[in-house]
Amino acid sequence: MMRVELRPGCTDSSGRRLDRVRLWLAAMLCLTVSPVCLSAADTLKAHTVVEKNELYLGESLRVDIRVDGHDEPEDPTIDTGGMFSVRHLGGSKNNSTSISIINNQMTRVVQRGYVLSYRFTPKKSGVLVIPAITVKGGGESTRTQPVTVRVIRPQEGSDHKLRFVLSSKTCFVGQPVQLDVTLYSTKRMEGEVQVLLPLLTDKRFSIMDPDQLVEKWNQGKIDRRKHVGLKHEDSYIVGARSLGQLGGKDYATIHFRRVLIPKQAGVFNFSQGTFVCHVVVGYRRKRDPFFGGYDMFGSKEAIRRKVVVPGNTPSLQVLPLPEKGKPAGFSGLIGVHRVDTELSNTTFSVGEPINLTLRVTAPVYVNEVRLPPLHQMPALKDFKIPEEMAAGKIEGKTITFTQSIRARHDSVKAFPAIELPYFDVSKGVYSAARSKPIPIQIKATHMVTARDAEGRSGTGPATHGLESWAEGIAHNYVDLSVLENQAVGPRAWLGSSFWSAVVILPPLLYLVLLLTTVAVRRRNANPAALRSRKAFGELARQLKKVARVRETNAASAHSDLLLALRTYLGSKLDLPGGALTVGDVRGPLAERGVSSGTLMALAELFDECEASRYAGQAAGGQSATELVDRVRRVADQIERSLRP
Repeated sequence: MMRVELRPGCTDSSGRRLDRVRLWLAAMLCLTVSPVCLSAADTLKAHTVVEKNELYLGESLRVDIRVDGHDEPEDPTIDTGGMFSVRHLGGSKNNSTSISIINNQMTRVVQRGYVLSYRFTPKKSGVLVIPAITVKGGGESTRTQPVTVRVIRPQEGSDHKLRFVLSSKTCFVGQPVQLDVTLYSTKRMEGEVQVLLPLLTDKRFSIMDPDQLVEKWNQGKIDRRKHVGLKHEDSYIVGARSLGQLGGKDYATIHFRRVLIPKQAGVFNFSQGTFVCHVVVGYRRKRDPFFGGYDMFGSKEAIRRKVVVPGNTPSLQVLPLPEKGKPAGFSGLIGVHRVDTELSNTTFSVGEPINLTLRVTAPVYVNEVRLPPLHQMPALKDFKIPEEMAAGKIEGKTITFTQSIRARHDSVKAFPAIELPYFDVSKGVYSAARSKPIPIQIKATHMVTARDAEGRSGTGPATHGLESWAEGIAHNYVDLSVLENQAVGPRAWLGSSFWSAVVILPPLLYLVLLLTTVAVRRRNANPAALRSRKAFGELARQLKKVARVRETNAASAHSDLLLALRTYLGSKLDLPGGALTVGDVRGPLAERGVSSGTLMALAELFDECEASRYAGQAAGGQSATELVDRVRRVADQIERSLRP
C-alpha cells in the first residue's frame, strides 16, 4: 500500500520546496497507477471560533467564521441584539488538496473553505451569546452554532487607576475640547499595553493629536525610553512616561491627549474606556526547559499578571450655534481669530498674476480652519480669483494660504480688507476678523496690433504696389547640381549616431528597468526574510552607538542594549521585538538549532540588562563596552546556528 498526501504547509522557502517535491512525486505516480477516482467535499458547513471565552468589559474579541465546502461565501448579516459592536476584518480562502494511492488506486480530495474574521466588542458585562449566523455560498445555506462568552466588569484597585479629563463639560458645535488620558500605576508594566477607548472612534467628533507624537515616533524624533506605544485597535497611540500623584499617592504615569471637535449638538455620555496591561507582581526561580528542575545559574524570572484598569465616564454637553445673527459667509470658525494679508507685489498690470498670502491665527487649533470661497466675496469683485484653493500650511496656531489673483481693471487703488466671520464663545455672539487694506498701483494694458508688431505707424491703406526684384532667390539660382542628396530611411538612420541611440536606448533602458524590477520584487517578496537578513547589521550599528556611551551613563547603555537585543531577535524570528522576553524566544531558537549554552548566555544578558534598567544596578559590575562585546558574541553564535 502506498499513500501520498498533499496538504497546505509552511509558507517559508523550505516549505515551498517540500510542496513542489510532493507535487512532482504525485505526478509521477499518477502515470503508473490506475484507475483514478476524484472526489470533492463540497457540502457547505460553518462554525464559529473565538480566541477566548472570557474577557473584560472594554476588551475586544476576535471571532472567525470558518466555512467548509465553498471558498467564495457571501458576507453574512450579523445581528447581536445590541450585545456587541461588530467590525469586519476581512477574509481569506482556506483550500487544501490531498492525494492518496492505495492498491494502485489514486484518490484526490479537494477541500474548499473560507475564513471570515470579525472583531466583537461587548457593550455590557455578564454571560453574552454570539448568535447563530447564517452563511450562504454556492446555492446552499448553513448556520453556525451559538457561542457563549463571559464578560467581566473590571474593578479599579489602589495600585492602578485610569482617568479621563475634559477641558470643559460644555461647548458649542465646532469648539475644540481637550481630552487628557492618564494611567496611574504603582507596578512595573511589561509587554504590550492596550488602550480601549470607544470615544476615539466616535464618528460624531473630529479627533486630533495636538502633540503629533505618533508622527514623531515614526520619524525617530522622540525618546523611546520616555514614551511608550499603546495599541488601539489596528493602530498605535504614543503616550509619555512620567511620575505623578493622585489622591496624595505617588504613581508612575502614562499620559496622552486628544482634541475633540464635536460635529453635532447633544449630550454625550461616553462609554467606559479601559487599559489592558501586564504588571510584574513578583519573581521566581527559572526552570530549565531542557534538563528539568531549576536553572543551574539561579536565574529568576518575573511573575506577570494581567490587569484591566477601568476609567471614569465623562460626559459632554454640546450646544448648537445660534441662528440669530449668523453671517452669510460663516464657515464654522469658533473663537476669536485674526487674519492678515500680504501681496507679492503692489505694482502690477491688469491681468498680471500676483500671489496673495492670507494668514489666519486661531485661539487654540487651526487644523479645522476653513476659508469661505474668496471668489464669492463681494469685496473682491474687482479681482479674478480661481475657485480652487490649495490647502493651508500649519505652523503652531497659524495657518497660511496662498492664492493667485489678477486685477480686472486699472481703477482699483487698494486691495480691500478680508473679513472672516467667527463665533465668539466668551460673548456668545458672531463677530468678524478683518485684515488691513493694502494700497496698490495697477497699470493699464496696451493692446498690441499687427501693425505694432511690424513697426509701422499710421492707419491708412498701403499705397505701395508690388515690385519685381532682380536679386534675392532668383538672383542666386544656378542649377540642380548644387543640391545635396539627403536620403531618409532605415539605412540612413543606422548610419547616424543620434538615430542609432534613439533606436537602441529605449529597449536597453526597458531591459535594465525590467531586471531591476525583478530583482527588487524577489528581494521584497518575503519581508520577514528581508528583516532577518538585515537584523545582524542593524544590531551591529546599535552596538557601536552603545559602545560610545560613557561609564557614568551605564544604566542608559544597558537599557539601549536590551532594546537592541529584543529588536534583533524579533527580526530574526519574525516576532514583535518591543517587549520580547527570554521565555518568548527560547523555544523558537532551540527548535532552529541554537545550543543550550548560547541560550543560557542569552538569558544572562537579559537578566543583567533588566536588572540595570529597572533596579539601577550595573550589570555584574561590567562596563557598557564589556557588555556590548558579550552581546556581539552571543549574536554571532545565533547567526551561525540559524545560517542555512
